[in-house]
Amino acid sequence: MLLFTLLFSLFQGAILFCCLAAKNTPASREVSDREQLDFIKNWAKNKH
Repeated sequence: MLLFTLLFSLFQGAILFCCLAAKNTPASREVSDREQLDFIKNWAKNKH
C-alpha cells in the first residue's frame, strides 16, 4: 500500500510539473497576452 501511494504521488507530481511547464512557454505567453489585450480593447470599446 505504501508503494502504491508513493508511485501515485510521483506520477501526479510529474503530471503537474509537465502541465505547468507546458503553459509557461514564451509562445503561449505571447498568445495569452494578445488575447488579453484584444479582450480589454473590445471591453473598452463596448463600455463607451
